[in-house]
Amino acid sequence: MFPPTVKTVGFHNANYMSKKINIKRGDTFWFSIKATLIVNDVQVPQSGLANNFKCMIRDDSETLLGTMVITESDTAGTYIFRCESTSDWPEGTIYFDIQYTDENNIIESTETVDVVVTKDVTY
Repeated sequence: MFPPTVKTVGFHNANYMSKKINIKRGDTFWFSIKATLIVNDVQVPQSGLANNFKCMIRDDSETLLGTMVITESDTAGTYIFRCESTSDWPEGTIYFDIQYTDENNIIESTETVDVVVTKDVTY
């Protein structure tokens, strides 16, 4: 079982449940998640897990377009996922998911999220 319940704090001003994010090519792509463990119906933030997460962005042909740099914020259990360079991303739909590996090497991934990349007008 996935020890921390991954809860979305913000997906680049998009609703994670929609599983679709819009971005302009060349913009910094980032989002944050909050990792919590439910204990007696209370969400307990889980710190020190940045190295347990992995997130890659790929296109339809599974070409790697970017690997997210994952850091923990100053808020316990909140992790920032960031990809600086999107200027080479193709216009259209690309994809990512978040993979979590626990201390027993059990791997679990989130659902796949669509990222719709559009041409930037101001660059």
